[in-house]
Amino acid sequence: MDKNLKLILYLELMSCLKINFNKSEVIMIHGNDDLCLTYAEIFNCQIGVFPIKNLRVPIRSNILFMKDWIPLEDKSKKKLMAWKGGA
Repeated sequence: MDKNLKLILYLELMSCLKINFNKSEVIMIHGNDDLCLTYAEIFNCQIGVFPIKNLRVPIRSNILFMKDWIPLEDKSKKKLMAWKGGA
């Protein structure tokens, strides 16, 4: 078994947290498609595609632009307004 796979399973055990594989995806960046399929079958999860979005900010292999941060910035401003009582 691959070292990274062992590390993922070990960290889940040590943290006492449970990985929800139904909501998880295997994403290979410059990887082998057969290996990606193998991991997806092992974890019983879907195969994802790159780039992905985390907190509405795209994560990709090249540089992020200012416009990529706008959704996160807008969401943060709305939350701050609510905390200040201005929403």
